[in-house]
Amino acid sequence: MQLIIPTDFIASDHGGIVGNRHSVHAAITDAAGNLLHAVDDPYRMTFARSTAKPAQTLALLETGAVERFPTRPVQMHVKRVVDSVCGHGGNESDWGLDGCKLLAPAFELHYLARMNARSSLLRLITRSA
Repeated sequence: MQLIIPTDFIASDHGGIVGNRHSVHAAITDAAGNLLHAVDDPYRMTFARSTAKPAQTLALLETGAVERFPTRPVQMHVKRVVDSVCGHGGNESDWGLDGCKLLAPAFELHYLARMNARSSLLRLITRSA
């Protein structure tokens, strides 16, 4: 069996380092479902979670959520949740808050939140001892 490497792909670039690469299979149809344009295999089976993102985004926009909720860096929301759970104080640099990027972008947000929560718990135990 020969391995076929797709030439149509999307890559996420993190400062010159490719984080991941996804092959593209796309189909554009008219309202009746007639195929108008395709990239690679338009009949390829795929997960709905991948194909539903544009529809989910449109639904979110139509609800008015974008106008209702202020645009804030996601790290601020993570900090608020962990603050309410474990009472972590700290400053913004503890949380990697610079307005848009994490200090260590290779780490996932849940990992950073968990590490900061553990750090907060250790500080609390040390203070009460």
